Amino acid sequence: LWLADTLYSFANMGITGVNLHGGFGVGGYTPIDDRGGVFSAAPEYYGALLYHLGAVGHTIPVTLQSTHNVSAYAGRSTEGTLRITIINRSLSHTERIAVALPAGYSSGRSLVLQARALTSKTRITLGGSSVSADGSWKPMQAGVVRIEHGRALIVVKPLSAALVTFRRKLGR
Repeated sequence: LWLADTLYSFANMGITGVNLHGGFGVGGYTPIDDRGGVFSAAPEYYGALLYHLGAVGHTIPVTLQSTHNVSAYAGRSTEGTLRITIINRSLSHTERIAVALPAGYSSGRSLVLQARALTSKTRITLGGSSVSADGSWKPMQAGVVRIEHGRALIVVKPLSAALVTFRRKLGR
């Protein structure tokens, strides 16, 4: 979660590149783990993947009203696809966020980044799937986010993140 949050924050400041340094088990923040010559996606990889999927298009300013440890980022692509990423770093509070959307959006799809515990290094999923040993990833679960009266309700459990993609209705 911290890496995705940091990458979004840097992008909002105009920073266009970030290097992650690590040493395959020696320390640092490497996105690739090496466990006895077996390579796998580290927790940082999932944060970078979440950012990669969500940071498409032009940044849209976000105003978030929450008293908990939550952040939100948004962007819109040239064809009008809107992506909102909500990161909930709270240890125990489920965040419910109502999002006012422009006209023309009827539903959204949500991918959730989660792990079993704060210190998990394995069994991390994005969209219900882990990154495979060959480095491939394909989401297995995408939740439906409904829009009523121009507002979407996004629910994000503790220590997780949600990337919600809204597409315009055809003809708009």
